[in-house]
Amino acid sequence: MTEKQRIANQRRNFLKGMAAAGGAAALTLAARNATAASSDDSRKAEGDAEPKGYRRTPHVDAFYASTRI
Repeated sequence: MTEKQRIANQRRNFLKGMAAAGGAAALTLAARNATAASSDDSRKAEGDAEPKGYRRTPHVDAFYASTRI
């Protein structure tokens, strides 16, 4: 193996390692967020259920009033 091929292989292996580390970090964060979301859902199930989706609140009404011509 020539020196150029050895350096190219080292560079390729380094980039593969960085890609694997980035993927592992992304999976770790996704798993952590999924766990946090499921625990939040269980807390909401215990208490009063909040309506999902669009809610007309005074804040929204004030915005609508500000956009009228």
